[in-house]
Amino acid sequence: MTRVKPMPGSRDSTYHSAEFRLNIIKAMADQLYDLITQLTPAPLTMANINVLDEKPGIYQLYRGEEIVYVGKADKSLPERLGKHVVKLSGRTVGPDHAKLVDEMHFTCLYVLEDLSAVAPERLMIKRFQAKGEAAWNANGFGRNDPGKERDTSAVKAGHFDALFPINLDVGVKVAPGRTLSEGFLAELKLRLPYNLRYDGSFKSKAGVALTEIVAGDASTTAREAFMRVIQSLPVGWQLTALPGYAILYPSGKTYPSALAWWTKVEGVVHETVGTPEFDTKGSVEDEATGDDEGLSEFSAD
Repeated sequence: MTRVKPMPGSRDSTYHSAEFRLNIIKAMADQLYDLITQLTPAPLTMANINVLDEKPGIYQLYRGEEIVYVGKADKSLPERLGKHVVKLSGRTVGPDHAKLVDEMHFTCLYVLEDLSAVAPERLMIKRFQAKGEAAWNANGFGRNDPGKERDTSAVKAGHFDALFPINLDVGVKVAPGRTLSEGFLAELKLRLPYNLRYDGSFKSKAGVALTEIVAGDASTTAREAFMRVIQSLPVGWQLTALPGYAILYPSGKTYPSALAWWTKVEGVVHETVGTPEFDTKGSVEDEATGDDEGLSEFSAD
């Protein structure tokens, strides 16, 4: 005779045990999804971010009406979102090189301090990616400086940096007049909305670190600042703009994905416009699906 296993809680003398499963993770994911999708996206501006509480939580970034990224802030949502404003303000989109940040909106949820934001973030990433959304969680948007060893590798065609390259004409403010290269580069690195990595010799107390950079006006563009750096340095240095950041090292290396580079020949600075090569093989490595609040996009070399 075939017997059917009873529902939990029913009385049957044949069975003295039953299985009960409470899927807390699914329940939390459902509640998070229901709540965050009811929120109205706000423009990603510092004015909107500054009214947020200094609390941890998760957030969504929208480009237009599309959810492109889900992230977390273990300590402060406004601090984390503010970093995205800086990064996105230095990226261009379309043939007119418009600022990508102008297309961005966000929503966010505060998460209780006794519940790490990591788990909710991962739940939401899986939920939205299952619907074909949150594409930036898999294309390198949340990554930090990839390191010197990646400079000479072609950027993946679907990488965030390839899709939205840095803006060389973005405005920056630096100290006017003459400044030692060590201090000028450190300040320029701080002011740029993307990373500037440079040779360690500029961080010493001798040699090229003592070269004076003629900064000119306080308000300038990244392109002009780069040209002034090369103009002031001895022959043999090259400043290169890659899709996601800029680097300053001795000349001689080839960077296949370079947007442009500057060198000095017989006292004259030459700008060479690159024809970026992108790697169309394989997919973009998802080294970090979300944010790491312990790291900064503009971390030290």
